[in-house]
Amino acid sequence: MVLNSSETIILVLGILGVVGLFLPSLWTSSFSKKVGQLSSGEEGRLVTELSDEERANLATDLGLTGGKRGAETLLGVKLRHGNWSMTPVMYRSVQVAVSLLAFYLVGHFDARILQFASLAVGPLLVGGLLNRSITRRERLFDQDYGQFLISAAGLLKTGLSAPRAIEEAVQGLEPRSLVKQEILSLGKRLQLGIDEEQTIGQFVRSIRHPEIELFIQALLLNRRIGGTLSDTFYRLAAQARRRQQFRLAAAASVAQQRSSIAVIGVLLIGVQCYLCWKVPDMVLRVVNEPVGWTILQSTVLMAFVGIWWSRVITNIRL
Repeated sequence: MVLNSSETIILVLGILGVVGLFLPSLWTSSFSKKVGQLSSGEEGRLVTELSDEERANLATDLGLTGGKRGAETLLGVKLRHGNWSMTPVMYRSVQVAVSLLAFYLVGHFDARILQFASLAVGPLLVGGLLNRSITRRERLFDQDYGQFLISAAGLLKTGLSAPRAIEEAVQGLEPRSLVKQEILSLGKRLQLGIDEEQTIGQFVRSIRHPEIELFIQALLLNRRIGGTLSDTFYRLAAQARRRQQFRLAAAASVAQQRSSIAVIGVLLIGVQCYLCWKVPDMVLRVVNEPVGWTILQSTVLMAFVGIWWSRVITNIRL
């Protein structure tokens, strides 16, 4: 099959969009690059040894200031929470490219309704992958968060300082634990000489978690006015456990509805296959007739919309 110029452009853009879906896992964040350069022997200087201008540029690069370079849109925050190292413009470009690829592929079946509906594939597919990545990282962080708080509270009771207790509390966690990685990143920033309040305020910026703000406020208040931080950590750990239990109960309550979505999809496919097997002439007649083909496309589209909407209304986030 020979492609014309417009089809070739659409196909190339679609392939680039699919490749773009895998790029976030291959790229590293700007903060990791900066910390790696400063902690290795390439530059060999602490932040305290930098000039005021160099220190301001570093803080802006790490997102520790409220300047224009540190400002983020809502989409930028979602990309950071999903650990996708791409700009919002690149993200939108991938969405458009995937939609064009779907538009091109469906166009070979002479299905105008489905072809135009396929333009929504890019936002739905790429957005779904991003939301899945955000949720997965949140749950991985939540697995060790309660244990970390209890360990840190126990170490504070022994008389350790807050930074030391927090660092020691993650030593028993797995190396791949997100809690451990974020705490070690916090320690690296402090070792580099970055202002402590700014560092604490930017803690766990790459993970969406409903209780991170409480943890940050507890550390900042303890640093400014003192107080019993161990008791606060115990209360935060108890709240985290209650929220986990409530989330499991909510997920169980909608499990039947979610499973029914899969059953409905299987039934639709099964009925269609049965009709093709028993009365193939009737199915071919419907496909060959313009009105019948239009009705069939509309039915398939409505089925997909119904399945998608069912998943949306049962998507409980706690």
